[in-house]
Amino acid sequence: MDRHSVTKLFLSLSTLLLMVGSGFASAESPQTERNKGLTVEDLARGVRSAAQNIEKEIPKIGPAIGKTFTSITGNSSEKKPTQRHTSAKK
Repeated sequence: MDRHSVTKLFLSLSTLLLMVGSGFASAESPQTERNKGLTVEDLARGVRSAAQNIEKEIPKIGPAIGKTFTSITGNSSEKKPTQRHTSAKK
């Protein structure tokens, strides 16, 4: 599976679990208030927004990690041409 499908699968499962969990929580509470603040629709909208933001930001993370690693270690993945050391015989 590619990264996008794994991300979408994870977010879909998270959304499903949030909706099921909130359904159980509301069924357990005897008093249901209309103005609790967050609704299932709000949570679903937030998860969809997060999924879109993740899809936009993941491609930016790889190069940033590479640059950080290079700056910390001082090594680069570019190969430098090897120099031949010739010894002069007398």
